[in-house]
Amino acid sequence: MQSEQFPSQQLQIIRQHPAQVVVLCFASGIAFDRFFSIPLAGWLGTATIGYALAAWCWRSRSTAVTALLLLTLFALGGTRHYLSWQSDSPNDVVHLTTVDPQVVRIVGVVTKPLEIFDRPTGPHIPPWLGVDRSTGFLRCEQIQHGNDWRTATGVLRIDVMGRLDHVQVGDRINVLGQLSQPASPMNPGEFQYADSLRSQGAGCRLRVKHTANVQVVGQENSLAAWLAKRRTAIRNQCRLNLAAVLPPASQALAASLLLGDRTQLPDELKNQFAETGMMHLLAVSGINVGILLAIVLGIGRTLNLGSRQLAIAMIGAAILFMWITDHQPSVIRAGLLAIFGLVASLFGRPSQGMNTLAVCALILILWHPPDIFDIGAQLSFLAVIAILQASRVPLADYWRNRLAYVEPQTRFAQLRESIFLGLAKMYFVTGTIWIVTLPLIIYTFHLVTPIGLLMDLFLVPVATVVLGMGYVFLCVSMVSSWAGAIIGLPFSWGLTAMQSAVAWGQNVPLGHFFVSSIPSWWVIGFYLIAALVWLRIPAWRGWGWGTRIWPVWMMIGLAIPWLSPSVTSLRCTVLSVGHGLACVLELPSGETVIYDTGTLGDGRRAARTVERYLRSRGKRVIDAMILSHADHDHFSGMFELFHRFPIPQLFATQQSAQSRQPGVKELWNLAQRSGSHVQLLQTADQLHSARSGSDVRLLVLHPSRPAVKVSDNSQSLAIAVEYAGRRILLTGDIELQGIDALLTQPPMKCDVVLSPHHGAKVSNIPPLYDWCSPDFVIVSAATADIPHLEFIKKFSQLLSTASSGAITIEIRQDGTLQVLPFRSNLN
Repeated sequence: MQSEQFPSQQLQIIRQHPAQVVVLCFASGIAFDRFFSIPLAGWLGTATIGYALAAWCWRSRSTAVTALLLLTLFALGGTRHYLSWQSDSPNDVVHLTTVDPQVVRIVGVVTKPLEIFDRPTGPHIPPWLGVDRSTGFLRCEQIQHGNDWRTATGVLRIDVMGRLDHVQVGDRINVLGQLSQPASPMNPGEFQYADSLRSQGAGCRLRVKHTANVQVVGQENSLAAWLAKRRTAIRNQCRLNLAAVLPPASQALAASLLLGDRTQLPDELKNQFAETGMMHLLAVSGINVGILLAIVLGIGRTLNLGSRQLAIAMIGAAILFMWITDHQPSVIRAGLLAIFGLVASLFGRPSQGMNTLAVCALILILWHPPDIFDIGAQLSFLAVIAILQASRVPLADYWRNRLAYVEPQTRFAQLRESIFLGLAKMYFVTGTIWIVTLPLIIYTFHLVTPIGLLMDLFLVPVATVVLGMGYVFLCVSMVSSWAGAIIGLPFSWGLTAMQSAVAWGQNVPLGHFFVSSIPSWWVIGFYLIAALVWLRIPAWRGWGWGTRIWPVWMMIGLAIPWLSPSVTSLRCTVLSVGHGLACVLELPSGETVIYDTGTLGDGRRAARTVERYLRSRGKRVIDAMILSHADHDHFSGMFELFHRFPIPQLFATQQSAQSRQPGVKELWNLAQRSGSHVQLLQTADQLHSARSGSDVRLLVLHPSRPAVKVSDNSQSLAIAVEYAGRRILLTGDIELQGIDALLTQPPMKCDVVLSPHHGAKVSNIPPLYDWCSPDFVIVSAATADIPHLEFIKKFSQLLSTASSGAITIEIRQDGTLQVLPFRSNLN
């Protein structure tokens, strides 16, 4: 009789890849709990029943036993995620607050070193926001509401305006601030900040307006706090040593490359590395661990250490490095891989790459389950998988088995062939990494970087040498400052060369470009097919159905971002950007027009909101940008949009063009450098679609001409958007003088009106609404509590982006009008 033990090909796969199957089942349970929030009792019950049935069936049915054990692993993964993600304690600070900020005083212990960011600069930042900022995490002990103190547990994120240089990890602090839970997304495609915060172990956020509101009242005496302080001291000393020999422009890059500290890295430099596909160099990972171990190996060989002593020294160095770099996921993965390989060599055992990598992944998600959703961890593991699989492809055999192959006869010919095969192998591995990680990068960042394939060939070797010099410098400078200064000189030159290379790569035509979103189902399908190919053909023998489907699936995915969605209606979406305005017009012809993009604070927030919305709608180009007037909260996001999208036209008023507001001149210069045609508008001008098939008209109602003693607000560009017999009125920040000029025109029925000046009392007067008789009034503001607008509710429906999120007005070809709030459950 045929044995029933491992009777199928599936069980054979489990035997060949045990660790991979275990980690996939465990990770699947984590993902299931994230998306479906199963109660703890459900997970524990499933795990218990699965294990009990597996024990009962152990001798009779091996297939059933295997399935039940996999089910148990799945349930254990869900259990682990639940315990890290949910909090059932009634004293947890997350249960003591809401999304509405409330003033509280909290006593707690700082759990991680504070990150201190230098004040942001640039035209997208108002002068009053140009202050340093400190962020960190606080483990709560007590909370005060009013005069009552109570016990509190849980962790929160603390954001302080100013520098908290005197606060260290392990300090017990008394802090006064505004506590709130992060709100759910307010706009389509928006970043899930609440999930990001929870993945870091925090459930809410405490905003502190001044460093004087933070007082150190004691210290926690524990081994963990002592170790954290020692780690912080070492990292700070490394930063001081870097600052002693490097120019300011290179210090932040060096700290990022060597220590994984990006707090001081300028956004411009981050963009350069991202847009050249070199962002992986800023993530401390396998290259760093490999270089550090090579240095230890060299020192050990110099000291004539035995192989066993050398392996132990390298294991210790890997553990120390993981600790100093604050156990980031990519560092843990690289460090554990090195440690397992060294341990295997100590015992004379071979190390199977994929199984070892799976064990590393299992340890990582056991320790911190949310890391399976961390984009850095995902890309790190994908890159290593690509390296392991691509390295097994016998390129040399393919080369030597080709037709008309001639064996090299001379040493020079042999050397030339070896160099060629080495470069081909390196390029093949690099290309495999690029292809394997591309779908996830497009899905997350909407970015494609062909230049990265070229730059990897010469910049990675340069970066390897620079990193080596950097770690030697850090080690030597701890002992001798003058010796460190000697090594620091070529290290500085290397950093400068790297910066010059990425700056060049960023400006290469078609070296990078932004694309629209690709659907999540395609990304999941891509990696599922890749996994099947790997499991069915583990040694890349032959070509099965999976290897044929994979390229086809890849081409489908690359085509999706370039497919224009079918448009049959006019859509006008007022996005939620706080105190500011960002209005997106999607014309039936497929064109996109933006009316203002800005917010009262950092304009990049408004720009990211617009970009995510456009990517979610499949938009690749902004056909025209309209600036209503030159106020920071209406144009501060345009700078980033010019960088992210082609914008062939910019429309504004004469007064805006002549404005002396900070940032306006920079905006005009940026528009000119980007090739955007700037056109000035005034009353009676009309804008029409440049494409056929659209009868949308944008009619300028105000201003008529520049006025000397009239404010920028009163000169706001008021535009009526007309389509299929319907009308939307966009008003900017128009005030009394501008409204008076508007009311001199014949009354104009408007179906939807954008409330002027974010609902300000001075602009929202009854005569204006009598003149336009709106059915809907939309307020773009930071708060929904505006009592003086209550009179509007008598004749119109009032909606606010502060409560409804993004608000979309859709007008179909037959004139049907719908108003669709993004958070419709709140209306």
